Amino acid sequence: MMLLIDMGNTAIKAASCTDGVLSPVFRERHRGQDLAVVVDRLLTAVPAPAAIWLSSVLNPGCTSTVLNQLKAHWSCPVHQVITWSGAVRPNLDVHIAYADPQRLGVDRWLAMIAAKATFPGDTVIADLGSALTVDVLRADGRHLGGIIVPGLKAMRHGLSVGTALDLDQSSPPPPPGLGVDTESGIAAGTLLALAGAVDGAVRVAHEVHGLSPQLLITGGDANALATAIHTSAHTSARIIDDLVLRGLALLSAASST
Repeated sequence: MMLLIDMGNTAIKAASCTDGVLSPVFRERHRGQDLAVVVDRLLTAVPAPAAIWLSSVLNPGCTSTVLNQLKAHWSCPVHQVITWSGAVRPNLDVHIAYADPQRLGVDRWLAMIAAKATFPGDTVIADLGSALTVDVLRADGRHLGGIIVPGLKAMRHGLSVGTALDLDQSSPPPPPGLGVDTESGIAAGTLLALAGAVDGAVRVAHEVHGLSPQLLITGGDANALATAIHTSAHTSARIIDDLVLRGLALLSAASST
């Protein structure tokens, strides 16, 4: 059994992978908590794996601390995945638009690997968590670029810091529509702003690049985003859980054969 870990800016997600079958085993927010304590809870929640594959978007110091914690707990190999462009295996190849591929977040790269291998065709991937990232991927694995926008909580926090508004940051986003007071207006507005960013990226993919892409929505706030997305005749949309972990599973399998 392999243990796959997706270390995001807000949460840790982990899955076991046996013979290509992915089984989620752990998901917990670490932001605002002691990261080492959360990792300890992960370590006690799963049996000893044969190997660990880690994707992390945390800063190098935090990532190094997590790696040391994993290595101290188990004696199995621990692999930290970094972004690269080009050949992994023909069905996994993603050619990144960035001049320096390693400046692309590893989570975005893994999500594109999973999308290319699992959902053939031109694709727009919208991942909404701490930030919204949207990437456009041609069917042949050519990454055409993407956009990055603050996520729901970051947008709302920016309003509370920059104004005299006292907002309840814990309230869930409302269904898409118009707010009937200040809080619901901000909640609805930020959600629709993010949906508009996704719709704009889909429109660029179609009008500038000539694609009729499918839209894959993932991330911690995927369900909220999906309620506000407007899909055109050129696009079909679906929510896909754990695209990053799926990409990790594919990459680990390719690396071990």
